[in-house]
Amino acid sequence: MGIGGWMYTVAAAVWMPADVASQYAQFGAFGITQSFVTWFTGMAFLLIFAAVLGPALADGHHPLARWLRSGNPTAVEAHAAPALPGPARPVRLSDAFGRGNRGSGVPMSDPVADDTDPT
Repeated sequence: MGIGGWMYTVAAAVWMPADVASQYAQFGAFGITQSFVTWFTGMAFLLIFAAVLGPALADGHHPLARWLRSGNPTAVEAHAAPALPGPARPVRLSDAFGRGNRGSGVPMSDPVADDTDPT
């Protein structure tokens, strides 16, 4: 991300002034906004690309992967906690809104109602 961001910024220093001037001449103040939205969109794509490419590169056995892992045999740290288990049932969009089992056909438990205290 650092190298890509630097290259993107250097390239933007060349094309952004002309783009801002062109957009301003065509659309007024709104054109300046369009230029900056274009720049931010490009930076967002660069960020996503780096986030996807980094782990993919670090997972291999080639010299770049070994360099990215700093000589470690794997990208996972030795003292790292194990991965969390997956969901016990298919996740539905209604789960995010606390809609219970409406529409999914899978009853959902209420943690407060399931907490039965015999005393």
